[in-house]
Amino acid sequence: MKSLTAFIFTVCIIFTLLLTLPYNTKDTYIYIKQGETLLKISNKLKNQKLIISKDLFILLFLFLNKTPKAGYYKIEKNSNLINIFSKISKGRQDLIKVIIIPGDDLFSISKKLETYGVIKKEDFLNFFNNKFKLLSIGFPYDNFEGFIVPDTYFLEKNTSPKRLFHIFYNKFIRTYKKADREFYEKMIIASIIEKEAKTTKDKYLISSVIYNRLNRKLPLQIDATLLYMAKKLNIKEKRIKKLKLIQSPYNTYKKLGLPPTPICSFSKESLNASFNPEKTDYLFYFTKDGKTHIFSKDYKQHLKKLKSKW
Repeated sequence: MKSLTAFIFTVCIIFTLLLTLPYNTKDTYIYIKQGETLLKISNKLKNQKLIISKDLFILLFLFLNKTPKAGYYKIEKNSNLINIFSKISKGRQDLIKVIIIPGDDLFSISKKLETYGVIKKEDFLNFFNNKFKLLSIGFPYDNFEGFIVPDTYFLEKNTSPKRLFHIFYNKFIRTYKKADREFYEKMIIASIIEKEAKTTKDKYLISSVIYNRLNRKLPLQIDATLLYMAKKLNIKEKRIKKLKLIQSPYNTYKKLGLPPTPICSFSKESLNASFNPEKTDYLFYFTKDGKTHIFSKDYKQHLKKLKSKW
């Protein structure tokens, strides 16, 4: 009888230790899909060295009649099996879902992040629009525009600018594998295409217009760069006629060549169009319905098509 009691006592001690001893050695993020089985979840946790026993993890859920909740979780360093079970069974997610779409710029992204409590808009812009702060961490360009890849991100509340920089920049490098000056020029063109074109066909045609005008040393005269300039200068004026008068490196009516930075995040399709423009003689275009564009080879033809539109 004594030996049985001792055995039960020993089992209880071991069981308690397995439940309560911290196991993981660093903060880790995991994603549990909707409908994912306990076996798959336990394998995932075990493979990432977050739990000491898959069987015990499954047993806890079955014995207490609980089900894991889908979502993104941060498993803190030195969490034990009970901590992890409690978090996943109650659905206590630590990460916030933020969707960045093609055409978003630093200004719209800062508003999204502030809305979700990730970072204050001013703190975000003061860092990602400041070339000296970016240079201090080894980033060589004037601002971070264009480097936030459109995607769904899961972020913590009150994240520091530097932490966000590493999240976004690492994602960019994983996606595109490069960020040299030649590639950066294509990024600028891709961002303009993203803002100007709505259809796949027009992306490649507008790309051809950009290259044709650059090659002929003609100003690009692209309205999207003026609207971006207005955001950077915090100008409420949105009338293109008025914005054309402002001196700025983003005023492509006054300045030859490309603007100094991208003007938004862009899709892979827009980037592909920047590398592979359609072969045309087009120099002008305008939109007829806000979606598709009419292209012309010279100004006379452009004016004629404009008149026929109205």
